[in-house]
Amino acid sequence: MYQKITKSVVCANNCIAMESRNHSKNAVSLKNLRSRRNFLICSVLLLIFLGFGNKAMGQTWNCGYPILSSVTATFSNNNLTISGSGLMGDYWNPDNDSLPSTPWWNIRGSIYGVTINEGVTSVGDGAFYDCTNLAGVSLAHSITRIMILNFIGGGINLFLPAE
Repeated sequence: MYQKITKSVVCANNCIAMESRNHSKNAVSLKNLRSRRNFLICSVLLLIFLGFGNKAMGQTWNCGYPILSSVTATFSNNNLTISGSGLMGDYWNPDNDSLPSTPWWNIRGSIYGVTINEGVTSVGDGAFYDCTNLAGVSLAHSITRIMILNFIGGGINLFLPAE
């Protein structure tokens, strides 16, 4: 009987020790979980305000040539719309090995479609270089010049105007 009681006491002591150990582990885990949750909430809010906020409101850049303000590019809902009258500026310099410096370079991965409105007569060289998610470009009748380097880095469909 002594052995049985001793084993019970030992078992009881081990269980109590395990329970207290598990309790402190649970407290630490709960604290880590709360910390991770707060970090996740802050990260999501930061993405919403910084990342998605600008896209939802739209961004506009001047991109005409030789008069910069004659043609504008507006980004909204993952579509870049080129409007105005005249030539669009070139962004690729064949004498320089650097990447094109389009005003929308930092959001090029978010551009899924491009619409070039009537009045714009050229698509600037390198304008859509490395727009990897670009799926389609709709061209106006007024387009007379398209450079080949525009569409390197993305697989797209060109939608030509009907006659």
